[in-house]
Amino acid sequence: MAEPIEPSPPGTSSPRRPRLGTFQERLDALEARMPGASTARGIYSRDRRHAGSVLAAGLAFRLFLVLLPLYLLASAALGFLAERRGSTVSAVEGALGLGGAVVKVINASSTEAHDGRWLLLLTGLVLLAYTVNSAYRALRLVHVVAWQDRPERAGPLTTALGGLLLVAMLLWGSLASVLVSHFPNAGPLIGPLLIVAFGGTWLLLSTLLPHDAAPWRALIPGAAVVAIALGAMHLVSSYYIPHKLSSTSQLYGALGVAATVMTWLFLACRLIVAAAVVNALLWERGRVVGGVTKLTGSAMR
Repeated sequence: MAEPIEPSPPGTSSPRRPRLGTFQERLDALEARMPGASTARGIYSRDRRHAGSVLAAGLAFRLFLVLLPLYLLASAALGFLAERRGSTVSAVEGALGLGGAVVKVINASSTEAHDGRWLLLLTGLVLLAYTVNSAYRALRLVHVVAWQDRPERAGPLTTALGGLLLVAMLLWGSLASVLVSHFPNAGPLIGPLLIVAFGGTWLLLSTLLPHDAAPWRALIPGAAVVAIALGAMHLVSSYYIPHKLSSTSQLYGALGVAATVMTWLFLACRLIVAAAVVNALLWERGRVVGGVTKLTGSAMR
């Protein structure tokens, strides 16, 4: 209990009353008045305590490695399409609605590997399997840390399915761009469908990742965060990233393109880490609607 304030002697000024002088006390008072402030503070504290930026950086690097064999496979596919249609690789790229600095890389590699497309295809498949497995393991580690769960080795079937869903997350945006280029008037419809695709795919992927004993309903908030955020990032990237990639490739070459892609991947992975933290915190605090809730004393961990 606070000590009583003694009366001041005659002729002296009375002491000041105690005030909320520290930032912590003012923050506690704000949480008491504002709904949701305590949850937001818990998410920030847990993310900072578990080094969310470090986890996101490691995951972004592994996803960047996944893009490299995807580019090899795209080069081989463009080569096969060009041969089947009897046209040039550039014409096929134009028909698919592709463009920008990345297309220049794919065009050059596919043209140079015209005689070795099968070798390019096999190499891309082997590298894709290896890099996707590495990225999926990193994603599992992120969820182990966020949920404070026990690290367990995933089975081959779970790893394969998780890897396919992870590749689908990387390709949904490209598919939406191709559809918009062919059906410009359907843009307002493709946007919401892209968000639904992001959310549904991530929800399925989250069920394969460590999530304590939480039901699938407890993973919906994180899936909503990922879907809306990635949808917004795709909207921005449709107008900003192609120009940025073109300008950086002219100024800094391939290093500028890699830096731009890595920055974008880091932002996406930062959201992925935040989504895992949101799910874990809401589940521990018993705020899951529509399912069995869990109230533990570890909510403030």
